Amino acid sequence: MRRISTLVLCLALAASAGSITPRAMADSVQERLDRARAQKAQAEVTIAKAEARLAVLQKQYVTLERRLEVATRDALAAFMAQLSTSARLAEAQKTLDRQASEAYEMGPGLGLELMLSSQNASDLASAQIFAERALQAGNDQINQVISLRAEFDQVAARLKERQSQLQSIAGGLQSLAAQISGSVAAAKAVARKAGLSVSQLERQQQALAASQMLDAAAIASLVNSERGVDQSALLALLGHTKGRGCTIPGGLRDTGKTVQGLASWYGPGFAGHPTATGAIFDPRLFTAANKELPLNVFLRVHYNGRCAIVLVNDRGPYGGGRSFDLAEAAADYLGYIRSGVVFVTADLLVPAH
Repeated sequence: MRRISTLVLCLALAASAGSITPRAMADSVQERLDRARAQKAQAEVTIAKAEARLAVLQKQYVTLERRLEVATRDALAAFMAQLSTSARLAEAQKTLDRQASEAYEMGPGLGLELMLSSQNASDLASAQIFAERALQAGNDQINQVISLRAEFDQVAARLKERQSQLQSIAGGLQSLAAQISGSVAAAKAVARKAGLSVSQLERQQQALAASQMLDAAAIASLVNSERGVDQSALLALLGHTKGRGCTIPGGLRDTGKTVQGLASWYGPGFAGHPTATGAIFDPRLFTAANKELPLNVFLRVHYNGRCAIVLVNDRGPYGGGRSFDLAEAAADYLGYIRSGVVFVTADLLVPAH
């Protein structure tokens, strides 16, 4: 009897357990479904907020891009104005140097000599007029050089201001791009977790990348104001020695022509000024100035048993009977910094191809 009762009790418990399990499982599935729906709804809210934030950031980005276009044009105009003023200043300085040289050759007493040798009042008046005009011409040229130097300082300051504006805008664009990228990445992670489509977010990310490339190109097209016209490809022809030594690098060939004359040097006082090619002068590079040779040829300069191979990218020197003006680094390597002006010979080199 007791065994039968026990059996009945076991069967009853089993029946009871069987009747509870499906309901509990149903409740568990429903709970999971509710949680998934809640998570999806929350994800949609999060993504909606992210998209709204993205819209604001992208609007700010477009505004900054427009400012970048204007700043780029202004900086380029300022750079071209600097080049023009620099060329006019160099020409005026050349004329002044020539006049000073002529005055030195004629001697300070020429006007007095003309007056003393005058035979009559007419000759004396002519001598006075000559002396006055010679003096006035010199003064006019000096005033022109002074005026052009002041103008150059103004355009240089304007260019520096435009460059500062460009850097500020570029920094703002980079900051916004980082914020947009971060927001897109976070929203994509939420969307993927909730099983939502991320195609729209990916399109926004691709559009941002394209904009960044265009902005970078706009800034680079400024001729990179700090560098001026890019001369890196030509300087690379100097090889790994950067112009130090007598061995001709593989990218250059000797024309067989030799030039000679007095060589001086110029340094930090001219740093940052555009050269005749438009490249910005850097006294640390192996470059040189010459009045007659074509620009962008090379010279292998010989002095005191050493050689320096330099790129001719500037015009000058004017006055003093000098033929070459080497950048400080090249003159220092050759060893005539203290001498100032020395006699050198130079082989004319050109790119091999």
